[in-house]
Amino acid sequence: MSLARAALHAARPKPAVVAHVQRRLASSDSHAHDDHHHDAHHDTTQYPQEGFTSSGWLYSIIGGLALVGFYKFAPSAGDDNVVSRYIAHYSTPAETWEHANNKHLQLSTELQDSNMVLQHAVQSPVRRLRFPQALDMASPFNVPVGLDVDVSHVKAKTDSGL
Repeated sequence: MSLARAALHAARPKPAVVAHVQRRLASSDSHAHDDHHHDAHHDTTQYPQEGFTSSGWLYSIIGGLALVGFYKFAPSAGDDNVVSRYIAHYSTPAETWEHANNKHLQLSTELQDSNMVLQHAVQSPVRRLRFPQALDMASPFNVPVGLDVDVSHVKAKTDSGL
């Protein structure tokens, strides 16, 4: 152990020693046998009388009556309620959305078709010459030695020849 580490170890505070209290398995302390040490507190709280007149029963009866009244005066399953009529009045008709969706589908299809054409395009396997007759137009005069290329066997190919 280095000297610096030993100094830090010595300067570190030691944990306090705690005395452990021995617990008994008995239900009470051994000094509780005397009557003059009895310190029981009695509950002196006054609770309301329980019965069918309590506020909980009153709230239950009022809630039940409100539920029956709501069920009686609520619109039937075939009728539109106020919220449904409000939403139907201020929402966009379904035909408008269907028209917009069909137009979007058509434009997406056209875009995809053009992308497919561009992605699957293949370059021509033959290098096209604008004027293939230019191969025969070379002058046989004033050509230095070694630069003359024999092109007599060259033939212009067509697409059917590929």
